[in-house]
Amino acid sequence: MKKIVLALIFFVSSISLAAANPISDVDRYDAREDLKADLMERYESSYSTVNMLLKSGMKNYDKLCAIDDNEVNNKILRDLKERYYPSFSTIFMLYKSNIKAYNELND
Repeated sequence: MKKIVLALIFFVSSISLAAANPISDVDRYDAREDLKADLMERYESSYSTVNMLLKSGMKNYDKLCAIDDNEVNNKILRDLKERYYPSFSTIFMLYKSNIKAYNELND
C-alpha cells in the first residue's frame, strides 16, 4: 500500500511539473542575471538604458510568473520562452496579445 501511495504522489507531482508555468521554472536570480547579460551585450556602456530595461523586464517577469497555471497559458508561455527568453517584456506583451486572440476565438 505504501508503494502505491508513493507511486501516486510521484505521478501527480510529475504531471504538475510538466504543466507548470514555464517562466517560473527559472528562478528570479537566474532570470535577472540572464536578462542583465543580454542587455549589457546589446547596449554595452549605456548603463541607464540597461538599468531601465532591467527593472522593466523584471517587473514583467513577476507578472508572467503570476499568470494562472493552465494548459493554454503554459503552451503560449512555453512557445514564447523558447523564442524570446530572456526578454520578459517582449514575452509579456506577446502573451497578452496571444491570450486575447485565444479568448476572442473561443467566445
